[in-house]
Amino acid sequence: MRSRDTLLAVIMLIALVGLFVLLFNVDIGLDTKTLGTYAFGTILVFGIVNVVIGLTTKNRD
Repeated sequence: MRSRDTLLAVIMLIALVGLFVLLFNVDIGLDTKTLGTYAFGTILVFGIVNVVIGLTTKNRD
């Protein structure tokens, strides 16, 4: 499994967990806005890293 595939899987899992917590109002000790901010920020960071990996390994495949 390549690092790009792993990053994509991590992004999807973070989004799935965040969606589950927000939809079903699971009490995890964080405010809804705080959880949304953390989930969005994490997905954004992993997305940027994924783009950087894609651009730097473009000619190596």
